[in-house]
Amino acid sequence: MSFIQNIDNAVTSFIFNNWHGNNIVNQILGVFTRLGSGGVFWILFFSGIFIYHGLKEKRISMFAIGGIITLALGFVLNDFVFKKLCYNLLGFRDRPCQIGAGEVTADQIQAWLTNTGLEIKTGGSFPSGHSFSSFNCAVYIMLYNKKLGWITLPVALVIAFSRVFIGVHFMFDVIVGALLGVLFAIGMYYLTNFICKKLHVGEEGKSFYAIR
Repeated sequence: MSFIQNIDNAVTSFIFNNWHGNNIVNQILGVFTRLGSGGVFWILFFSGIFIYHGLKEKRISMFAIGGIITLALGFVLNDFVFKKLCYNLLGFRDRPCQIGAGEVTADQIQAWLTNTGLEIKTGGSFPSGHSFSSFNCAVYIMLYNKKLGWITLPVALVIAFSRVFIGVHFMFDVIVGALLGVLFAIGMYYLTNFICKKLHVGEEGKSFYAIR
């Protein structure tokens, strides 16, 4: 793990020393990290799809319901299973804003977070919950509808990167969280399709499963 930690420290240190000079970029990435908190962006997205199908097409969107369930189950799995499992197997991993990273101290990161109006996070850093939830939802969407997926996948990428950029996660936390989210999304996609077919719900072959 020391090899990974050295790479993580180098990446975080490089970002803080070279990419934090533009206040507009700081604020934009701050917005994206807030959108990822609590799955806000994904809840709004699936709610919008649900309302659209309900008002315009008089349908109950099983795609939107499945997405919300996928988000909720993924949150529980990552925060209460994966993080505890990683803690037991690998030990507790502090965040950059708690221990610093390479040349950058924890005080410097915390001061930057305070000045930018962002929360100084505590608790285990591995794996990243924002990255898990974002890639979980983005890949789930991509599997149902590629056009929407090409919109939401970049959002997931920026949310995940923002966690490293603001210094509340190391790069390795984000990569592993994203990979776990992708795997969970694929599993939920097949499970949702299986349930819909068994219950004769929706229209097979459509981008969205929906009840008329």
